[in-house]
Amino acid sequence: MSDYWTVLQRVLRGEVANMDIPGREVRSGVWVGLNTRVDWDHVEVEGPVYIGSSVKIEPGARIIGPTWIGHGSHVRAGATVERSVLFDYTRIGEGMKFTDMIVSPEYCVHNKGETFYRGDDHCDLRWSDARG
Repeated sequence: MSDYWTVLQRVLRGEVANMDIPGREVRSGVWVGLNTRVDWDHVEVEGPVYIGSSVKIEPGARIIGPTWIGHGSHVRAGATVERSVLFDYTRIGEGMKFTDMIVSPEYCVHNKGETFYRGDDHCDLRWSDARG
């Protein structure tokens, strides 16, 4: 997983030749897909960031790049996603902070390899499937 995380970090920083970020660049270093719901006046976004189609980012959230947010994901109010990759349909819990992680609806992996599964008793992070 650390290789996947590293490659996406490099792609977002523009370090991989001939790799274009999908979507439309709405401000410097911030690309979005179709049908995103982001209150740009109340969300902090520092690129490079890709926000996939049908993503919802609630007011008070912080997205700090390089970060990739997959289609259909949902970042709740007050949450921070920093230098991370969210797979499609991942919901980040309110007020949670995910840094240097790959997150799916079922598990998350720190870029150093530590893995947590949704519902683990020893994990303070909250995330889920955005479809449920």
